[in-house]
Amino acid sequence: MVKSSSKVNRKLLADQIYEILKSRIISGKYPAGFRLKDRELAKEFDVSPIPVREALRLLRSQGFVNIFPYKGAEVVDFKNPKYAKDIYETRIMIECFSVEKAIENINSKIIENLEKRLNDIRKACKKKDYENTFIDSAFHREIIKAAGNPYILNIFDSIKFQSPHFDKNSNSQDKIDDALINYKNHKKIFDCIVSRDVQRAKQEIKNHLTHFMKE
Repeated sequence: MVKSSSKVNRKLLADQIYEILKSRIISGKYPAGFRLKDRELAKEFDVSPIPVREALRLLRSQGFVNIFPYKGAEVVDFKNPKYAKDIYETRIMIECFSVEKAIENINSKIIENLEKRLNDIRKACKKKDYENTFIDSAFHREIIKAAGNPYILNIFDSIKFQSPHFDKNSNSQDKIDDALINYKNHKKIFDCIVSRDVQRAKQEIKNHLTHFMKE
């Protein structure tokens, strides 16, 4: 439980509540359409409604919730086909631009970091950790970091956990198939970056992201 005290900065308190609420949304504990009421949350966290409202505004700025007058905040439906399409189209634009810049900046450290992230995906696949979107997004974030544009990195950070991923309700074989495809797609992107093939790298990113796009 988050406790309020005179020694705790209000902004820090809001950040703590934001992280907890975001985690609950990402994990599915708060499903699409779930209503987040500031006074109920304030009671749960034993704080005033002010840091809760600040946390909800931050969640709205990153696309996790919508806030309606007199109704409060409502969790966004990430599986809505149009929502998924919009997110993936945004990612394609960001990541295709970033991979070109990353290749321009390529050095041994960038390759080493990308290879580490790729190996994390491979290990997760072996462990059957199919729903770990943090590992997947870390590879993409490494490309954007290598592009050297902090503003684009901030945009990516605001949407990376909103991308629909593996369906938790799909059967085991489907998860295995998707995980293998996912690893192979990342390996293709990595190989293109290492070989400095900009056009092919962009195409592989498009192929990878559109594979999981829900029509």
